[in-house]
Amino acid sequence: MNKRGKGISNYIRFFIYFFLLNAIAFTGIFIADMDTLQRYIHFDYMRMASAIIRSIISLTHLRIAFFLFKRFKDIPTWLKIVLAVLSFFVGIAAAGFLLSVYFPSSFN
Repeated sequence: MNKRGKGISNYIRFFIYFFLLNAIAFTGIFIADMDTLQRYIHFDYMRMASAIIRSIISLTHLRIAFFLFKRFKDIPTWLKIVLAVLSFFVGIAAAGFLLSVYFPSSFN
């Protein structure tokens, strides 16, 4: 297999990995925040647990993203950034679609 074909498959794998990472992270953050979408007037244990879960998901998301950036060394950095931003928006759209299908009452 030539080097060009291997590079294209690496671009596709990088995009798919970031897409799945973003979709899973945004879905998890939304589900962790579902019960606390009202205004933050009172501070209780449910909101504190939700904040801890969102923080864990966000930190894990960043750690895996940095790992993916280091893993794919043959892809130029500017192209990694473009693919990551594109997969960010596609991941948000996919997570929003899945959440609207499974939790339709949350979007009324």
